[in-house]
Amino acid sequence: MNVLSNIFSKNKLSKNTLNMLPDATLVITSDGEIKQSNKKAQDLFGLSENELKKTNISNLIEGAVLVIDSILSTGKVQTGKSVIDGNRLIYLEINAKMNVETENDNLIVVSLRDVTDVYIQNAEMFSELEDLKGCSADKNEFLINISNELQAPLHSAAGFSQALLENLGGELNDKQQKYISIINKNSNELLSLFSKIVTLSKFEKNSINIEQKNFDLIELINGVIAAQKNIAQGKNLTFTLNSEELVRRNCYIDENLIKTLFTNLLEPIVKNSSSDNITIQLSHPTKEFCENSKLGATDIVDEKSFVIINVLINNFSVTPNELDLIMDPYAQAKRENKKYLDTALSFAIARKITQFLSGGISISPKGVQGADILLIIKLDRAETK
Repeated sequence: MNVLSNIFSKNKLSKNTLNMLPDATLVITSDGEIKQSNKKAQDLFGLSENELKKTNISNLIEGAVLVIDSILSTGKVQTGKSVIDGNRLIYLEINAKMNVETENDNLIVVSLRDVTDVYIQNAEMFSELEDLKGCSADKNEFLINISNELQAPLHSAAGFSQALLENLGGELNDKQQKYISIINKNSNELLSLFSKIVTLSKFEKNSINIEQKNFDLIELINGVIAAQKNIAQGKNLTFTLNSEELVRRNCYIDENLIKTLFTNLLEPIVKNSSSDNITIQLSHPTKEFCENSKLGATDIVDEKSFVIINVLINNFSVTPNELDLIMDPYAQAKRENKKYLDTALSFAIARKITQFLSGGISISPKGVQGADILLIIKLDRAETK
């Protein structure tokens, strides 16, 4: 509604000019007295031109004078309510512009547009969104509450099958060994998958217990790398941890939270990489970096309270076309081929933790087969969000 420009004649708008305007329009005094109206305004309120001249705009639109004063001072279009035909409530988009001083008064042109249908649609959409949020919260709480009941039989299947493989129940023949190995492998994979679903649900529900203490970040990362050593060696993978630019390596946050972050970051990297070196570079961000990046950390005061983790991978089996959805387990679950579901769950957990730690994470293609993963996290005091 940007039609309220210099459309006045010496003392008033001509009737033809008013009727040519695209919206219902009223010309009022500063105290709300209606001086002129166009045909669209008359049709909108169901009143004749003479009837409108005998009323005040506040009798037509709730709190109209205050709303118009606000529009004139801020320049922002606002929404108002009006009751039509005695009982029908409508919503109006309102704009206003002050006329240059005339011989009689400072007149205000008020433009009105009926946005009732849009307003109702938005209200319904927001209501549905709140319902969906409630359903999602209920789903997360359900998973969290029954996690022990679902994980216990999986632990049993994995544990007893491992015991059988170690001949604790007697020696197995080749066929038994093969079948029990399959049971053990599938049990462990299902247990890992379900554990990640429960962990993600806890973050989505903000059901995270924080136990803050001091620890060494480099030692923790080396520990997570060591836990991946057997799988990495089997795939001819090596790690290089470069922390020369890191001035501060001590953290005061939840150690288990950071361990979960790096475990869910490195596990899918090892799973989807082959025969090469994975480089992890640590440094502190500059304020300019935080302001220009899309990784959060916009409230940075002390650069050394944040750390950038840059993971460089040369041979990553996730294609560039897949990278956009590699952190979205819900999108992966909809696919017929759920090859990357477990990977997406791990990355989604890593993303939730970085967001929880006032930072963020991004992943982008590097060369032909590589990937560049960039994270930023705060090293101090995690606050539940």
